[in-house]
Amino acid sequence: MSDLGQSVYVPTVLVVDDNPNNLKLCSQLLSSLGLQVRIAMDGLGGLEAAKNSVPDLILLDINMPHMDGYETCRRLKAMPELREIPVIFVSAMGEEMNKTLAFELGAVDYLTKPIPVEEAKARIMAHLRLHRQTQELATQAQAMARSYRQQQELLQVIAHDLANPLGAISMAVDIHRSKLGDSNYLQLISKAVGMATALITDLRTLQRVAIKEVVLAKIDLSTAVADAQMICNERFNSKQILLINEIPAELSIVANHQAMTMSVLPNLFTNAIKFSEPGSMVHLSAREEGKFIVLAIADRGIGMSPKILATVFDVGKSKSRQGTQQEQGTGFGMPLVKSLVEAFGGSISISSKDIQSSPDDHGTVMELYLLKG
Repeated sequence: MSDLGQSVYVPTVLVVDDNPNNLKLCSQLLSSLGLQVRIAMDGLGGLEAAKNSVPDLILLDINMPHMDGYETCRRLKAMPELREIPVIFVSAMGEEMNKTLAFELGAVDYLTKPIPVEEAKARIMAHLRLHRQTQELATQAQAMARSYRQQQELLQVIAHDLANPLGAISMAVDIHRSKLGDSNYLQLISKAVGMATALITDLRTLQRVAIKEVVLAKIDLSTAVADAQMICNERFNSKQILLINEIPAELSIVANHQAMTMSVLPNLFTNAIKFSEPGSMVHLSAREEGKFIVLAIADRGIGMSPKILATVFDVGKSKSRQGTQQEQGTGFGMPLVKSLVEAFGGSISISSKDIQSSPDDHGTVMELYLLKG
């Protein structure tokens, strides 16, 4: 009976050796441990046996005709369905063994013939236990990944289904406002619906990032900025904020055009507008830095305190702040931007001085490190 625990599962060990006496001795040793034993007389036979029925461990002789143990191991590890099988090399006393090569090829251990019985038993059982635990962890990880993806897909469905009634409410409010005139109540409902719709949009984008549905391509940075600026023009104009664009022409980046123009840049522009005083400026610039294009968005707004900076990207802690004209946000904007930029293979950094701690020199600079296209 195996000492691997109470499970009825009996591990299988494949012994590959061209010497019948060695095969017999190994089989006796393994059988005494309550293990199932299979044998092969050469490397090709061992590979075929492993493919036909995947063993839990392989004892592999080094010196064999036609194909030695090193080459057998190399081919074994090249097969996705077999590469995780632990391999223990076996060499004869006095036989030169390249231990470095053995481990480079993926072996987990080695034994020297004549095999010391108790030591061999201990090593074999230890590697079988480790292999079993690794398999169990892999199975658990796969189950968790399936569950996680199902949860993400469910959230997408819920977000989609919520968007439809919110759209109907928004349409009804607009009709009432046009027929009955504006009122505080209708304005409140319209604002609430807008906030909920923005929240759902951010949530759906975050879910797409989480399940890796962001397709990347080479895009023109100036075009992306122009498209995003068009989306935000009304907000810039409503607060009379001037956008100064000094981005050099013909800079390309690796990103998703829709995510960049509909989520990343609009969120950054909206933040800059939200926390800037009417009549101020937002400055755009870009520079090359190694393999990155660094896009900088600078404002002279009220800035962020160190406490806010520490949590601005944390989706669990980030909270929406009121803007200079009591504008509201979802609180998901910056975590969403960070997730998308990282999905592009880049990063984002923020430096800021808030108006309370630095009355004469305040504002925020957001820098996006985006891979060159």
